[in-house]
Amino acid sequence: MRTQLLAGALFLSAVSFAQTNVGTLQGKVTDATTGLPLPNVNVIIMQDGQLLSAQGTSANGNYMYEKLYPNTFDVAFAVKGRQLENRTVTGVEIQAGMITTLNVTIGDKDIIAQDLSIRPDPVTNPIALAIVLPVEKKSDEVKEEFKGQYYPFIPEQDFVLTKEKANSTFSADVDNAFYTIVRRMIMHRVIPPQGAVRIEEMLNYFDYEYPKPDGSDISVYTESAACPWNQDHLLLHIGLQTREVFQDDLPPSHLVFLMDVSGSMATSDKLPLAKSSMRTLVRQLRPQDRVSIVTYRETVEVVAEDLPGSDKEAILRALAGMYADGSTAGAPGLEKAYDIAGKHFIRNGNNRIILCSDGDFNVGPTSDDALLQLVRSQRKNGVYLTVLGFGMDNLQDGRLELLADNGNGNYGYIDQIEEARKLLVKEMGGTLVTVARDVKLEATFDERYVKAWRLIGYENRALTDKEFDKRKTDAGEMGMGQTVTALYELIPADELLNNDGNMGKFTIRYRTPADGTNSKPREIISPLPFASGNFEQASETFRFSAAVAEFGLLLRESPYRSNANLDQVQTLAGNAVGQDKAGYRADFLQMVADYRKLIKR
Repeated sequence: MRTQLLAGALFLSAVSFAQTNVGTLQGKVTDATTGLPLPNVNVIIMQDGQLLSAQGTSANGNYMYEKLYPNTFDVAFAVKGRQLENRTVTGVEIQAGMITTLNVTIGDKDIIAQDLSIRPDPVTNPIALAIVLPVEKKSDEVKEEFKGQYYPFIPEQDFVLTKEKANSTFSADVDNAFYTIVRRMIMHRVIPPQGAVRIEEMLNYFDYEYPKPDGSDISVYTESAACPWNQDHLLLHIGLQTREVFQDDLPPSHLVFLMDVSGSMATSDKLPLAKSSMRTLVRQLRPQDRVSIVTYRETVEVVAEDLPGSDKEAILRALAGMYADGSTAGAPGLEKAYDIAGKHFIRNGNNRIILCSDGDFNVGPTSDDALLQLVRSQRKNGVYLTVLGFGMDNLQDGRLELLADNGNGNYGYIDQIEEARKLLVKEMGGTLVTVARDVKLEATFDERYVKAWRLIGYENRALTDKEFDKRKTDAGEMGMGQTVTALYELIPADELLNNDGNMGKFTIRYRTPADGTNSKPREIISPLPFASGNFEQASETFRFSAAVAEFGLLLRESPYRSNANLDQVQTLAGNAVGQDKAGYRADFLQMVADYRKLIKR
């Protein structure tokens, strides 16, 4: 028996026969993640590239061919809308009249798929679906646009004279979805529109090793040096780090998976990937955690309610039974999810809805105002909303981000299973456990050191001084062990009094989840030491963050990019990769290289 991979999506085994051999082929198909049997998987007999017969697996994942064909043939396993990964094949050489078992394990992997209709084997009366085959793409093919998407352009913040306004106030932002969106566009040979490039989300995609808080909820790290793309200016790096909690010490969670199963989610990068993503999270659950699952299309259904985290088989079975069809009743789905979250609310626990969708709501209240009113009315009840976006065609990421921001949660975009593992396994605490809410930030500059300042990014997170001082101002949330990074480009004062003082201060105001809405915010104040040294001597963290920001300036064709260039981006990032155990910084370098090829096409 030999094993081969056909077209990157169908996993095949070819078995050789003598002309007179006739035998029986049987086996079982199971899920790599759960070990559960998979029904309705196509078992396909092919010879010399021609389809000979097909049947579907039974409810127990079993299949059987009582009559095999002579000569060499291939046995293929496929399922419509599912993503395929590693397959384990065991078997023995087939002899005349003997039974051979061919067991297959199907897991997760991204594919680009199209449907090829097949005719079931009339003898075995199967329940066969469509075969999944990849769409062949030429290396020089360029996908001109991702349909149905719109990224409004928000102008960058200009330099502000310190003598006219010394304070820069903004809301914390730990979202990083737009880094993933930009990366996927470049992978698909599409130049990202300027509105899709949000530099703060690119910065916050990466994990920076800031000092851990000592006796407080949040630590502050600052560093400054000459700006790499404008040597006459300074670059100020500010990093925040929340406290970490060991997983065993985390409060119990009630997680409501709110799954969009409408027709727009039928492609392989939407519902199948969303299901795989939730499976990665289920594996992290503890017995004290609880899970409910709500689905919505034109109707809303509660498919699992208040299951213990130890009952993984039941949770995974509920996920496995989902399929995409129909219209999209997003608002009723949200209402039901909040009802279930309130019904099984865990006092002093982590109560959170996890919405998986492309954001295309078309039944019930569909306007952003109506949806936001629903989410805002619920956030005061202590239920947070995490939103995970899927797919590219017709992705309504603006709506999804608004829902997360107004639901006291965070927004992530998942384009592959590795991204799900990053958000829901490696960074699970930061994604799902809030440490500080309504986090407001303020940098105050001293005109004796800083003539003018400009915050890089955070255009849609800016706050007025009044909003910063107002107790009830809604602002961003930070999860367990999360970091927030901000960069300022500064024009130094014409004549510095000295080079060893503080050029200002940085203030954090926030509440913990246990603090009341009207309670006085907690406050942390840190100095901003002045430094104007050589950038090459800066820390690895600072140099890498500057490379990411510089790349963002180039993608946006920023009027403030000065002497920014791709050579410098690659040099800065390449010299600041560090240990990079997860490979995220290497991934950034690959994206920059792919972009360079793209603009030279």
